[in-house]
Amino acid sequence: MDLLIAKAGGAAGATGILSLIGTFGTASTGTAIASLHGAAASNATLYWLGSLIGGGVFAGTIVTGAIALVVGYSVLKLWKGKPRSVESITDEENILVGASLGLIKAFKEQRMKKGRVKKTDARLYWRKHGGRS
Repeated sequence: MDLLIAKAGGAAGATGILSLIGTFGTASTGTAIASLHGAAASNATLYWLGSLIGGGVFAGTIVTGAIALVVGYSVLKLWKGKPRSVESITDEENILVGASLGLIKAFKEQRMKKGRVKKTDARLYWRKHGGRS
C-alpha cells in the first residue's frame, strides 16, 4: 500500500509540474508550448525543464524523475504520519484491533492446517468480536 501511495503522489507531482510548464511555458522558438501537440509538446516541455539546470531534454527527464521521487517520498511521509502512543488509542480502536488480530490468528491456523476459512465462520467471528455486519 505504501508503494502505491508513493507512486501515485510522485506521478501526480510530476504530472502537475509538466502540466504547468505545458500551459505557461514557451519553446526555444518562442512558440507557446500549449499550442504544440504530441512529441513536439513533450520535447519542448522536457527541454524547458532541463534548461533550468543547463541541460536539454535528457536533463528534463532526469529532473522530472527527481521531482516524482521527492513528491512521492513527501506524500508517503505525510500519509504515514507519526506513531501514536498506546494510551491515545480509543476503546473502539482497541476493539477493531483485537478483532482483526483474532481474524489473522484464525486465518493463520487454518492455513497451517491447509484448510480454508469459510465466509460464514469469518462473519460469525467478526460479529462476535466487535464487527458491525
